Amino acid sequence: NDSFEYTFYDHGEPIRTLTIGPENAYFCPSYAIPDLLKQAILASEDGAFFVHNGFSKSSMQCALAEDIKAGKMRRGGSTITMQLVKNLFLNRKKVLTRKFEEMLLVWMIEDQHLISKDRMFEIYVNIIEWAPGVIGIGEAAEFYFHKKPAELTMPECIYLATLIRAPKHYAYTLQSDGSVTDVKRSELEFVADRMVIRGFMTEDQRAVFDSNVKTVLSVQ
Repeated sequence: NDSFEYTFYDHGEPIRTLTIGPENAYFCPSYAIPDLLKQAILASEDGAFFVHNGFSKSSMQCALAEDIKAGKMRRGGSTITMQLVKNLFLNRKKVLTRKFEEMLLVWMIEDQHLISKDRMFEIYVNIIEWAPGVIGIGEAAEFYFHKKPAELTMPECIYLATLIRAPKHYAYTLQSDGSVTDVKRSELEFVADRMVIRGFMTEDQRAVFDSNVKTVLSVQ
């Protein structure tokens, strides 16, 4: 619940250690996380995060059944709480025992109300990777758009939300001038539709939504 040191691992190797708290210039506190970004992440990753107990029953049942059948980790089925536990407390090795450890820790945190949902979400957006070596939304907003998180537009928020599942492959989502590819634009349109369904975006906002996002990056 207070500031802490977080070490980011990649393939089991420590890459960076950074402070998750106001001592870090790129730290984005809960009140500064744009609602548009929060809504885009919820629509893309875990729409029921603020109301469930850490688990999504339907997605977990499907994921575990497939994992057990295959004898290895193939599907995630992870809620934001589960992703947070994995990043903070468990290694990155995809084995079935880790999944059950993850579930136990999630249950302990959620059932005992050790931290609030707002604090969980705050930590989550500040410790996840958005591009190789780019950790947290503060660094991500600067890296992709030379902006602070509060300055991000709705299309930019949705674009960043869609990067969470495969941040190392961000270059494949961009054209040489830094604008998003047609394939990525289709994904942004899909997430925008989900935001309308969940009440995060109005029909009028959807009608004028422009998925032609342009980053400040140049891709070879």
